Amino acid sequence: MFSKEAKEFIIREVTNEKGRLNEYVIDKVENKIYCLECAIKVSEHLERLNNLKNSIIDQINQIAEDPSKLNLDTLQKVPQFLEIFIYLIDKDLYNSIQGYKPLDEENKLTSQELKKEQALMNSPSIPEGLCKIKIIDEDISNKLKSNSKNLDFYKTLSNEMKAYMDVYYLRNQGAHADRDLSITQKWQYVKDILIIYLEVAGRFRKELESELNRIDLSSATDAEKYMDKIIKTYEERSCFTYINLEGKEKIQSEINKSKTSLINLISKNNNCRIKLLGNAGMGKTTTMEYLAYQDAKNYNGRVPVFIELKDINNEQDTIIKIIANKEHLNCNEEIVEKLLSNGYINLYLDGINEITTDNNQKRQIISQINSLFTQYPKIKIVLTDRESNNITVTDNVDVYVIEKLTDNKIDEFIRKNSKTKEVETKALDLIFKNTASSNNLKELVRIPFRLYKLLEIISMDVTIPTTIEEFDKYFTDAIIEREVRLKATPEARNLTYFIKEIVNVNKEIFDRDELIEIISDAINKRNLTNENSDRLVDLFTELSIMEEVSFNKYRFINTEIRENRKEEIEDNTNDISW
Repeated sequence: MFSKEAKEFIIREVTNEKGRLNEYVIDKVENKIYCLECAIKVSEHLERLNNLKNSIIDQINQIAEDPSKLNLDTLQKVPQFLEIFIYLIDKDLYNSIQGYKPLDEENKLTSQELKKEQALMNSPSIPEGLCKIKIIDEDISNKLKSNSKNLDFYKTLSNEMKAYMDVYYLRNQGAHADRDLSITQKWQYVKDILIIYLEVAGRFRKELESELNRIDLSSATDAEKYMDKIIKTYEERSCFTYINLEGKEKIQSEINKSKTSLINLISKNNNCRIKLLGNAGMGKTTTMEYLAYQDAKNYNGRVPVFIELKDINNEQDTIIKIIANKEHLNCNEEIVEKLLSNGYINLYLDGINEITTDNNQKRQIISQINSLFTQYPKIKIVLTDRESNNITVTDNVDVYVIEKLTDNKIDEFIRKNSKTKEVETKALDLIFKNTASSNNLKELVRIPFRLYKLLEIISMDVTIPTTIEEFDKYFTDAIIEREVRLKATPEARNLTYFIKEIVNVNKEIFDRDELIEIISDAINKRNLTNENSDRLVDLFTELSIMEEVSFNKYRFINTEIRENRKEEIEDNTNDISW
């Protein structure tokens, strides 16, 4: 950008003892030169302002090298320069003035207002530009314009304001033409212009760096292809229409009574930190995928990143590294850290419970996630976990428990996802015909995955279960299969065998220690040395096969499963391979 000679020239001109702002800029001028360079970089990405580099950077480089090359007409681009900062603080206004469609239709400018704004943007009025970017208020702007020859008013101005007024006044008088200025006037004019550039850019350092990081993403990655990939993958893979799930906030051990829409809660808060809890099939992963999909469809500069934590399987994998290696993002880790620092990433981390490494490595991953909260306060982070998981993120995160489907949500899901009217009618009839069997079935399908499986079997040309026990077996087998295939949970492979062993005890309520003993015996009987009986008890509740009815006391959610499973589960279930 600026040459070494140019930087020395700027410092010399604006901090010279005869210069107007000696005491104001001498200690900060190098930082302000950096900000000025940032502003020029931003301008190169704006259609209207992409020629500012030649008129500012190159011109100052030339003047520093050879003062005889001074061309004030070329250097004087202050009104255009101020447009950069209008863009930074009000993109809708900037785009409207450029003739683009505003982002917010409700705030769309009328044609008369647009003409007025365009006139201001194209006006040589420096005070009006300064007013637009909130450096001065409208009253000061009007005074600067109306009192440019009033010496008494001029004397009341700060050194910075005097520079603004001088450049504005000389421009309006046509006095900036080379033939009308003495050598002394030329150099004073140059100083005043440099002061404006430095002061305005210095005030917007934070916004300039944030915008440059966004530009870095566009240049270092193919963000458009990345968004298209997310949208295409979701739409191709999604086999049902998402319905907005509800959740209740969990504070310590207490659950808030009021429900909230999870999508609305997360979407409206750009730097929320939320953990979604729910057992298997409650829609945690689906919700995360849908959030990333919506971010991609409504891309606003914040990049959605969805990561399945079960894919982190060694100490070399870091979340930053995984983000950098995302297809089409494909940027380096330094760029990712900049994006995180400036809040340009929405991070969706799915399945703390699915991290398959040993506990020490799992704690390292949890520590890595916790560090994201503290190091990058501007990003959105959403996590999912199961309620029974003991090694999890607990600090700096709001916890919401996903609620089971209400009657209205069941109805909505069926109507939106039935492939035919016949499937819709049959499903609604099975669930809502108000018999003991339908009421039991309704309770089973309050878990979204089960309701989806119900619609699936109704749509298939197969015999539909006729009893609640048959439905329960179908849903249980389906959730176990899903756990083995998609969630890579090794303990799930032998669950059917352990169900049989528990059923054979012929009790309704089990103490936790009793369950652990039954499962331990079953493990020894089949020599399943890799199984953990304590973990298996938790897995039964996570998969909604059993429930904890009181402290450390459990039962099957469908109590009639005991007789059903006695008859149907065979001894060779330990060989099940999905």
